[in-house]
Amino acid sequence: MIRSLTFVLSCFLVPSPVLAAPQEPALQDPAPAEATAEPAWVSDWEAAKAQAKKDGKDLFVDFTGSDWCGWCIRLHKEVFAHAEFSGPAAANFVFVELDFPRQKELSAELKEQNQRLQSEFGVEGFPSIFLADSEGRPYGQTGYQPGGPEKYLAHVNELREARVQRDASKAKADGSEGADRAKHLADAIEAIPEDLRAHYVAWMDEIIGLDADGKAGLKEKFTAAKSAIVAKAALGKLKAEINALAEKEDWGTAATKVEAFLASDGASLSGEAKMELCFIAGICRQQGGEKEKAIAHFETAIAIDPEHPMATRMKQVIEELKKSGEDAGAEGKKKG
Repeated sequence: MIRSLTFVLSCFLVPSPVLAAPQEPALQDPAPAEATAEPAWVSDWEAAKAQAKKDGKDLFVDFTGSDWCGWCIRLHKEVFAHAEFSGPAAANFVFVELDFPRQKELSAELKEQNQRLQSEFGVEGFPSIFLADSEGRPYGQTGYQPGGPEKYLAHVNELREARVQRDASKAKADGSEGADRAKHLADAIEAIPEDLRAHYVAWMDEIIGLDADGKAGLKEKFTAAKSAIVAKAALGKLKAEINALAEKEDWGTAATKVEAFLASDGASLSGEAKMELCFIAGICRQQGGEKEKAIAHFETAIAIDPEHPMATRMKQVIEELKKSGEDAGAEGKKKG
């Protein structure tokens, strides 16, 4: 049986697993909209950006599982299919659908595009909604929200305020030089939610260059921010590789990759991030039948934060593994 790492992790009842499962509600489908007014969704990313640039609009980007994700289907029925949302929103956005269906077939090119963008945007669950400018730089993120089309439209308009603040600071930067430009660029970046700042690395590079002597205090700050972004990207790539190996049940290779990451790129990790990686390494070793190595990883993870809810579950797993080993040893003696 093919199993993803997400599935295996979920079996251990870990709160907030490292690899988030897509959001699916155990809810009845809502009644369909009386009059469907779905926006004109564009699936080609480059074409959508070109259209947005031509029309002076932003991008409303929907990462969705259109034929299986309960919350995605619900969001379309409750919000997107209503003219109260799609009409006013169309004045500001080109609508982009990046679909991950289970029944419908996509072209190889579309699959590749959607998977690449999923990685670039750091999407781990559906639906994930991003608001982005015509260059594809996101400035807002959301998902399913209850309350219907008018409430969702108000929510989206609130998220657009980050772009207003960003652009006001960027305009000041464009009219400045040296340290003043660096400070205004910093303000522009800080108007954006932290999880989306990986898309503004070019601005960070400029700030670092403008504050080369560090006197403005920005060089150190944004060098650290860039390092964190690089580390997060490396971690995201690792998760994708581990999931692919887990689906093939190649647990040994998966564990080796995590262990290598912990010894190199992950050496600077601390707290929950490191704990989660040690936990994943333990799960991979356990699934591969290597109990002693699994226990060692779990014990390392527990030592990082013994009071974490994950530590409580790992302590239980260690007891179960040790007991199963003792039972197997006793059974062997009987047969001997």
